[in-house]
Amino acid sequence: MEYEKIEQTKARLAEVDIQLTKAEAQYAMIVEMMGAVLKLQEKYVQLDKVFALRKEKEELQAILDNSDED
Repeated sequence: MEYEKIEQTKARLAEVDIQLTKAEAQYAMIVEMMGAVLKLQEKYVQLDKVFALRKEKEELQAILDNSDED
């Protein structure tokens, strides 16, 4: 009985180890993807700044162009 219980425990330990290895690999992949998402969000923030600055430049240029006509 004791031997059987030990063998069952060893088998379960091997199963858990395999599942843990798979779960850790998935976790690492998720963390990597989250990092990529954060970098992408940073790029969108930079793009927003570029578009805002372009718009401001156009508005300022329009003001100057209109003042030249006066």
